[in-house]
Amino acid sequence: MSIRTFAIALVLPLMLASAAAQPSDPVREGFEEPPHEARPWLWWHWMDGNVTSEGIDRDLAWFEQIGIGGFQLFDVAQPGVPQLVDRRLIYMHPDWQAAFHRAIAGAAARGIEAGIASSPGWSETGGPWVAPEDAMKKLVWGETLIEGGRRFTGRLAPPPGVPGPFQDIARNDEAKATAFYRDVALLAWRVPADAVPLPEARVSASGGTLDAALLTGPALERAPGVVLPLAAASPQWIRFDYDRPQTIRSVVVGLTRPGPFDVAPLATLEASDDGAHFRPVRDLPLSAFHQGTISFPAVTARSFRVVFRPCGGDGQSVAPRAQPPCAGDRQHAL
Repeated sequence: MSIRTFAIALVLPLMLASAAAQPSDPVREGFEEPPHEARPWLWWHWMDGNVTSEGIDRDLAWFEQIGIGGFQLFDVAQPGVPQLVDRRLIYMHPDWQAAFHRAIAGAAARGIEAGIASSPGWSETGGPWVAPEDAMKKLVWGETLIEGGRRFTGRLAPPPGVPGPFQDIARNDEAKATAFYRDVALLAWRVPADAVPLPEARVSASGGTLDAALLTGPALERAPGVVLPLAAASPQWIRFDYDRPQTIRSVVVGLTRPGPFDVAPLATLEASDDGAHFRPVRDLPLSAFHQGTISFPAVTARSFRVVFRPCGGDGQSVAPRAQPPCAGDRQHAL
């Protein structure tokens, strides 16, 4: 009994001495508990006044809990943001300033650094003090089909010059009176011999409203060509019938987009040789952009249709030349 006790007493000090002699690992310790200057920052978006004192406190507590070192506060006033609070806080109004003071004081108490954009908006690059030539730009284009092999004299179709998100879609009515345009480049290419314009089609839709003339031109700043009521159990379609078989290699789809948080519906291009039995050509990966071109291997048929299905929920609508969402009870158009 005494021998066993002695052995344990002898080994234990050696083990303690060995553990105490192990060197520290500053790299490992730095990852486990990063110094303040190495902690990540984040963007803290106050979306269109959807801010409350409770929300500020809960966000700051979460920042501290996960080890955030600081934040850059952006007050974002963007059309289409749903209202999620009883009363929106408007930038630089007294109640907004009180909320901002609460955020900065709360961050300081937690050792979290803070920054703020120099003006409201999505990115402090816009405002009435910015001249059009100094503002952010978009690329626009116009197309003119001419006969080759001879000199062309005439006026090319002018690209749109209105401020806005895409082509001739104006940001608002005021923007239509402040056009700005500069040439960037003139591009010309030979059209393939078999790339002839499609003849006029007989256009029909499964429901809603339809104005076939609005589906063919390049203008987007206008009423939608079609409005389709989408429902989970009732797919909707737009159909194009021709007198003779036609070959297509792409389709251009532009859908209404009521807000930035909406999602495009599911869509499939189908073809038929007899106008009665349709076969799938390909799924169309629609997006939240105002217009998209989807290409695919050449397909020949007398009838084509695009079938829309909601990606979730019900009570939706679609219209050609615009992008429909998959949430809420809204109307959309192409």
